[in-house]
Amino acid sequence: MRAQFSLYVVIGSLVVVAACSAGQEPAAEMNTAAETASIRATMAKYVSGYETKDVENFVNVFTEDAVRMPPNGPVIIGSAGIRDYYQDWFEKESLDVTVSPTEIEVVGDWAVAWGTYKATVTSKEGENPRQDEGKWINVFKKGADGTWRFHRNIWNSDKPLPSTPAE
Repeated sequence: MRAQFSLYVVIGSLVVVAACSAGQEPAAEMNTAAETASIRATMAKYVSGYETKDVENFVNVFTEDAVRMPPNGPVIIGSAGIRDYYQDWFEKESLDVTVSPTEIEVVGDWAVAWGTYKATVTSKEGENPRQDEGKWINVFKKGADGTWRFHRNIWNSDKPLPSTPAE
């Protein structure tokens, strides 16, 4: 008797779900390849921003409320924070970076990507260039205009922190 009651509950639930779904259009198929290509284009603009040192174009690849979490430093929040940080940074240093995505996963208007980077940082004060390599993870958000932008961004080096002289 109990098994029969459970069967009726399951069948009844399926009927309710089917009735609620009736008449609804199937969800539009997402062109994941096109979305992934668009995210890769955003990453290319990000790298180009470092090369051109155009702060406004660099900031434009981020959402207004983006959060960046650089290694060994404080969090950078929002367009204004990113603009201030990189305006100062671009005046002091230059970066040659290669960003290699390993995986990009798109779910609706959100995407997560992770991968690796290799970078050379050159100080304008004539110091020897610093080499770095590491990994990153980014959350992207698709705007109302259809453009993918960085929403959350974190990266860290595979290299150990430099040792400090003993005091």
